[in-house]
Amino acid sequence: FDLAYVVSVTPRKIHARIKAQEGSFLLFGITEKESGNYMSHMKVEQIEIKSTSKAKIIEELETIGISQKSLFPEISSAADQIKRRYS
Repeated sequence: FDLAYVVSVTPRKIHARIKAQEGSFLLFGITEKESGNYMSHMKVEQIEIKSTSKAKIIEELETIGISQKSLFPEISSAADQIKRRYS
């Protein structure tokens, strides 16, 4: 019976990237009929973002602590962020 529900799962923080992203996952039940009911109220929208806005959006995200370095804490991401900022 429990397999028909949607369950939110927060993973153990065993990997630096999972720890940095602070994410959770949704596990959907195995019956198509039941899981379809949970998705029927969701609306999917597409938003077009101009490529000229990219730098401004990245800058705004960095002001609230969201950056390539914070989402992907590997050394290569930190290096890419430093290179982008000072080049």
